[in-house]
Amino acid sequence: MAMTNEKLTLSDTANASEQPSKYMSALISSVNDGAKAVQSSNFALCSVGLYLAAASISINDEDIFRGSSFQISQLGGVSIPIIASFILGPIVFLLLHIQLLLRYRILAESVCALSTELHTLQKDARTRCLRLVASVDFVRMILRWKFKEDISSSYDRTTVFLTTTLLPLAVLLVVQISFVRYQNIGITYLQTAVLLFELGAIGIFHYWLEGKKDASGARTREGKLRHGLLVGAFPAAVAIFSLIYVQVPAVDDGRIRFYDLPKSEQERSWPRRFFDQPLDMVLCPEFGWGCRHLRLNNRKLVGTQTRDDALWKVLTESRAGALAAIDGLSLRERTLRYANFNGSRALKVDLVGDDLRHASFWNAAFQGASLSFTKLQGADLERAQLQEADLTSALLTGANLRDAQLQGADLELADLRGADLTGAQLVGANLNKAQLQGASLERANLRYANLQQAEFNHTAINVETRFDFADMRNVNFHPKEADAETTDAVLAVGLSNDMKDAFTERMRTAKSVIVDETVEQKVYLTLTKTDSIFSKVNNGKVIEENEKYLELLEGQPVTDPVVASGLVRRAIAFSSINDKNNVEMKVEVDKQRCETKMEKIFRDLICHLHEQLKGDGSNKRDANKSDVNKSDYVSVELMRQLDALSWQCRGEGQKEACEPAIGQPTAAVGAGVPLSQRN
Repeated sequence: MAMTNEKLTLSDTANASEQPSKYMSALISSVNDGAKAVQSSNFALCSVGLYLAAASISINDEDIFRGSSFQISQLGGVSIPIIASFILGPIVFLLLHIQLLLRYRILAESVCALSTELHTLQKDARTRCLRLVASVDFVRMILRWKFKEDISSSYDRTTVFLTTTLLPLAVLLVVQISFVRYQNIGITYLQTAVLLFELGAIGIFHYWLEGKKDASGARTREGKLRHGLLVGAFPAAVAIFSLIYVQVPAVDDGRIRFYDLPKSEQERSWPRRFFDQPLDMVLCPEFGWGCRHLRLNNRKLVGTQTRDDALWKVLTESRAGALAAIDGLSLRERTLRYANFNGSRALKVDLVGDDLRHASFWNAAFQGASLSFTKLQGADLERAQLQEADLTSALLTGANLRDAQLQGADLELADLRGADLTGAQLVGANLNKAQLQGASLERANLRYANLQQAEFNHTAINVETRFDFADMRNVNFHPKEADAETTDAVLAVGLSNDMKDAFTERMRTAKSVIVDETVEQKVYLTLTKTDSIFSKVNNGKVIEENEKYLELLEGQPVTDPVVASGLVRRAIAFSSINDKNNVEMKVEVDKQRCETKMEKIFRDLICHLHEQLKGDGSNKRDANKSDVNKSDYVSVELMRQLDALSWQCRGEGQKEACEPAIGQPTAAVGAGVPLSQRN
């Protein structure tokens, strides 16, 4: 491809019997200048293409997950976001290649014009003139077509094919494969459109170039056949590969994570796996590249401002307010289907509205995470640490939550139909109006949980399920006459066969009843609004009045801070006293007297909780005593609310500034003493 430095000039042929005419000399100069321009554009295209391909391959999953930036030294160290590079890079490369093809066309026109003039010369004169032409592969290839002489070789044709066809298609395909794991349908479609536009430009160029093979400009049958094989077969294969395989994985695609497949699927022959899905079945497991999902297992996924000691404090020492020192990532409304977070630590991560269907969080630490309105259907959250996580209105249909740690989590309005919560720790969790139809709560711990208006139709509960001091007002255990609606809604999310079988079995065998042994202590019920299923609960274990429930809560020792979180939520919920509550609780006392008595009970409970949770876990106590405070995973917001409600305990004369209005407990949030001034 390099231009030779050993070529004759016009003066070198001065003694020749027949010198080139001025027009001939001008044509030769035009060809040489065009060859130089093609060489420059070709070098620029190769440099950009190789850099773009190398950068796409070298970018790891964590950089894509965080949306990091990288510097381009060729542009003076300018930082470009990864996402922008995957959008702009293919477009810039396409424009550079189109420019190169246009330069090739101009050069081809000049070479054809020169060949027409050379045909009028004698063979010796023509040979001398050809020695003045730049020795460039593209020029030699065209001259070979025109004179049928041994001017070019297969090397020339190969290099032209590489720069005009193979290199651009390979670069754009590599970029698309590297970025498909980001799972942005819009950007993936844009990259596919760029690739198809590139195929069109290549096809048009080669179609035009084939017409230049004969001196007459006519395209022979042989030329048409060669054109079809060269320009049609290979680009068509690339287009089919891109459109079929290099796309964002569907929700019900069960071939994404290779090592999650059955052993029989993993042991299939290489050709069969390649034909089935080359990216997920061959490139990803064999070479660690080409995966269509993010692999973020065993990572520390926190912000750059998080200190290692703060992270260690949350995970080991478990101090109150430790989550406040964590700089959580904010990654809202992303598509992260089938992502692998196994064993990772992503404290306080904000994934609100994300599509996390069939993602894997086995043994992951996501304390304090914001996961409201997320799509987690079929996700694997077994043994996940989700204390104080916000899962409000999350879609967890068919999810695996076995032995998950959900103490103090907010699952209000969450869809848990068909979910496996066997052995899950839901102490102090908020499951208000949650849908648990067909779910498994065997061995689950729901102490102090808020289960008001929850749907327990066909929910599997055994004698080890604990409901101590749970708020179970208006919970619905009555099974529907037809289960088809619930079953279809769960199975429609594309569960694996094992999960489908497990859910169907739970729907078939679940008794949906509470026997005496399951309610080990007291539960708070409204008998007038519950199903007859509660008639099986011993009356001695049923609490019907606010006062008794609050008094019993106050008497409980707070040894587990997440239990205290649940108690605070229960206490705040009961602080609102109005006529409606009085009617529901059937309190047969004067309203003013009720408010006075309830205010005292509420104040005593808040003081009790504040006494055991005040400070950041470093309160001055004897380290040898067994009741040393440990307030792990108690959120800062909850502590602020508790501070605001506990003005009576501090005795600092802040009643006017901090006292919450009865009936409006949430108004007190943030009104208390700053965290730095706590006792």
